[in-house]
Amino acid sequence: MSMEQIWEKIRGKKNVVGYSKKLRRRIRDGREVEEEVIRIYVSKKVDASALDLKDLIPGEIDGIPTDVVEIGEMKALGLHPLAHVTRVRPLVAGVNVGNWAITAGTLGWFFRDVSGREMLGSNAHVFAENALSPSRRRRA
Repeated sequence: MSMEQIWEKIRGKKNVVGYSKKLRRRIRDGREVEEEVIRIYVSKKVDASALDLKDLIPGEIDGIPTDVVEIGEMKALGLHPLAHVTRVRPLVAGVNVGNWAITAGTLGWFFRDVSGREMLGSNAHVFAENALSPSRRRRA
């Protein structure tokens, strides 16, 4: 069974908002374990007794175990339709960012370094011209 067919089996079930499009490790007690599963992402995890039979996620699909993972509500950022080509202020996680030498990537999150300076997080290829070169600290 293809992953698209798996999605057809689970989409529309109560609280289901997505699934892993490839096998992932099961999450148990907040940690990944060795077992490979199809993760089914839900907005809210509820006891099986609170669901209609049609909304139950099977323990396995086509012989592959499932893992129901609560990720909360997903919503669009509500940004301007041209946000990918204009400035977005204030910055919010999820917008396209990059440097002059690359196309673009996603701003992942905000954090503070050990000195308390505000930093932006993303993948190396988003902020660096050559993601494999030794890092050089730059201040904006």
